[in-house]
Amino acid sequence: MGTLIDDGTTSYLIEGEHPNGREVRVTGTLTGHTITPENVEAVELSPEKVRMRCRRLKEQIGSARPYLQGNPGHIP
Repeated sequence: MGTLIDDGTTSYLIEGEHPNGREVRVTGTLTGHTITPENVEAVELSPEKVRMRCRRLKEQIGSARPYLQGNPGHIP
């Protein structure tokens, strides 16, 4: 078992049990899409960084809306 983490583009399986939904900084060895961690450090997000991510998500949803309205039930 392991936990999936991502860098915003690619997902990786990280060996061991780690908390879900947390921002982490990981150092270790990458083999394919699996990370064997040497160090996993929780990173606290500032309120401004959370607001920025929410704004970006809202923009992405807004730009996808016309496509989704033309193709009900289909999400690429």
